[in-house]
Amino acid sequence: MAEVVEGAKGEEIARERHDPEAVAKDEVRDALQSGTARESSLPEELRHLPERDRALAIELKRKAAELEHGLKSRYATWILVLLGFQLLVANGIFVAFAWVGENWELPTAVVQVWLGATVVQIVGVVLVVTRHLFPNRDGK
Repeated sequence: MAEVVEGAKGEEIARERHDPEAVAKDEVRDALQSGTARESSLPEELRHLPERDRALAIELKRKAAELEHGLKSRYATWILVLLGFQLLVANGIFVAFAWVGENWELPTAVVQVWLGATVVQIVGVVLVVTRHLFPNRDGK
């Protein structure tokens, strides 16, 4: 007992019978475009889109900052551990060379260069790590 209705009203009735969700979306779209939509007439999932978007953006920024902080922390820790290990090994080799090879009779220039290189290495690596972890806030 299909009812045949002519014109736009007939198309609307046919559409309602097949896809009521599409009809509801069309009604919402039409109401939003015409400016006649009231907030209470919108479906719940469409009512607070700007607020949801802002909240999502804030949450994503927070998570990104949290992940970046963790990465920087691990990076700094491993660089400092490797620096300490390298200094321990290098100083051990220097002591072995001075003790066994030269019987602690090293030229003054060798000791000065060794100590200078050690200080420069430590200060350089610590400076790079700290500048990366705590960048200047003035944009430079």
